Amino acid sequence: MGILAADEKQPFLSDKNISNHGNQSTDPWYEKPIWNNDDKTKYMMGRTLCGWIKFWSHYLILYICLLTIMTGLLIIITQLIISNDQPYITGLDSPLALSPGLGMRPRNNFMTTLIAYSASDPQTYMPYVQDIRTFLYFYEEVNIQPQDGFATCDKVKSPDDVDLVCKFYPHDMGVCVKENNFGYDRSQPCVIMKINKVYGWLPDIVNKTLSNNPLLRCRGQVS
Repeated sequence: MGILAADEKQPFLSDKNISNHGNQSTDPWYEKPIWNNDDKTKYMMGRTLCGWIKFWSHYLILYICLLTIMTGLLIIITQLIISNDQPYITGLDSPLALSPGLGMRPRNNFMTTLIAYSASDPQTYMPYVQDIRTFLYFYEEVNIQPQDGFATCDKVKSPDDVDLVCKFYPHDMGVCVKENNFGYDRSQPCVIMKINKVYGWLPDIVNKTLSNNPLLRCRGQVS
């Protein structure tokens, strides 16, 4: 008997012998149509209308939950943890560690603390005078407010009012007043030193017999 040879015109693995499971298209995604108008499987960009609704509903619920959690955390932090009256970290735990700094006026140039002018030339010292006037204007506006909310002070603030502040009157600075141009036109310039507020810090009086005011040593340089 002879062995029948396979028909060369019909290969063993032909397109007809390969089954297409579920009629799924093997085309790449960029060759698929954006909109399929088939009556049974209407879809757009690979999803039906119901599929798109489920897809966006999932992310909508997810982001609503995240937004709700973030809003709740912000409310807890801003209303229950952080106070409007003082910082959250005070005292020795603060970055200043009970070491208050000094603010200085006038200081027209924040890159340097040098004060250089000529007493005979108003154009050189008037910027310093104006800077001090601007700084003291705030205290003048505060002094016209009612006494409520301020400590009752004479020369020394009462220990019972440690949580309140005294009113500061610029005329208490003696000759350092705006009527005298703060001494700049007489080669006796006035410099205002202000202690920065540090919560939880009270000054310790080293020597009560010297003065009720803090001691400050200043060394100037003239030419």
